[in-house]
Formats: sequence, structure tokens, C-alpha cells
Amino acid sequence: MNRGAAKHHELGEHVKAAHHAHVARGHFLNAQGYAHDAAKAHAEQFSAEVMNEHPVSGAGS
Repeated sequence: MNRGAAKHHELGEHVKAAHHAHVARGHFLNAQGYAHDAAKAHAEQFSAEVMNEHPVSGAGS
């Protein structure tokens, strides 16, 4: 729970606390989505190069 949500919870303002928590979670999910998209773009850009340097032979799996 973020500080804003915690403060509202302490004051018994549960609707405001839930609102803060919900917004904070939305920010977290947006950041997670941006990181996911960046990782996918990076993989698409470099995957062939990496696979050439480190081929997967299936041995030892």
C-alpha cells in the first residue's frame, strides 16, 4: 500500500484509500508494460545476433 492510501486508511477514509491504492497499482502496471515492451523490442533487435553467438543445440537439456 502506498503512503497516500495508508494515510487515508489510518483516518478511516477507506474509499479514498482504495482510490489511491488503485491508482498506484495502475502506475505500476503501466511501468511493467513499458518494461515488457522494451524487452520485446530489444529481443527482436538482437535475438538473431545472440543466437548466432550462443546457438542452442539441444544437447544437455
